[in-house]
Amino acid sequence: MDRGGRGKGHLFVKGHVVRVVPERKWSNALVDEAERIMAEGIEARIAAADVGAAAEAAATRDELLQIQGNDANNTDDRQAAIREMT
Repeated sequence: MDRGGRGKGHLFVKGHVVRVVPERKWSNALVDEAERIMAEGIEARIAAADVGAAAEAAATRDELLQIQGNDANNTDDRQAAIREMT
């Protein structure tokens, strides 16, 4: 599960987005999906992915990148600060 932001959690199974859930339901969705994987198997859960979940996750990612920029961790600034300390 990836806490995707913007009030949503993205639930991944083997790299596939299978569900996007409201953040307040994140924990319950994670437990539910784990139980379903145990009962049905991983491949069945991937096949049963919510239609549109991957597209919704991608749209949220793109929206966050627009807000934060491609480098939300400020990698260049952090590396420069480390160089100054050494």
